[in-house]
Amino acid sequence: MNNEKTLFEKLGQSIYERYTKNTFSRVLKSEIDIIVFHTFLLKNLADEKLSDESILYDTISKDDIFKLSLISGLPESNIQSKIESDFYNYRDKDKITFDIQAFIEKQLINTKLGSNEFLKDGKIRILVANPVIKKIVINELVSQGSIPDFSFNRDIMSIGIFDVLELLNKKNAATNKNVIDAIDEYLKLNEANEVKEQIENSNASSPKQRCMKILEYLGKTAYEKALEAVFAAMFKVQ
Repeated sequence: MNNEKTLFEKLGQSIYERYTKNTFSRVLKSEIDIIVFHTFLLKNLADEKLSDESILYDTISKDDIFKLSLISGLPESNIQSKIESDFYNYRDKDKITFDIQAFIEKQLINTKLGSNEFLKDGKIRILVANPVIKKIVINELVSQGSIPDFSFNRDIMSIGIFDVLELLNKKNAATNKNVIDAIDEYLKLNEANEVKEQIENSNASSPKQRCMKILEYLGKTAYEKALEAVFAAMFKVQ
């Protein structure tokens, strides 16, 4: 916990400097709001979320946002917007080292495979309540030609499983072979050897092409089960 006296002294000094910067000029309330909210974060975030009086924005969790909402009396959506604004105003440009691959992989490994909340309709659902992380993930997806879906909850991001593999830089020959082996094993266990031969004869060489052929030949349920096999092969989730 930051020293409150020091925090409030710095807050008062910052506001005073704004007023006296240009011969005691008028200061907009929105400018004061920015300074006060930053102090609010420094005062109420846990010590492990801070470093050298700077905020480690990528460590702010859904639980942190909920607690800040209760303390301030503001809706969580307002807290999220203000955190994003605070990031742009106070971020340390030399310390932005967020590892997007590690973040997503950790979420996937810690999520129960096959649950309705997680893997559905060929898409993986991950919780991204932190607005800073959300912006980074969206930018990464857009840069690779993918568009995330937020559906009914703005904190739940749905991403196609093969888009996730690309985002995690797992699209390579060894990975493709492991995934294809998992798909073929799924077909074998479900006595779909005839379909397996059809898929092989169709020159569906990539995991995505193979899964799309399963959708075409066996339907949606088989397709979703094949995607579960893909996920299990990639992340070794039991």
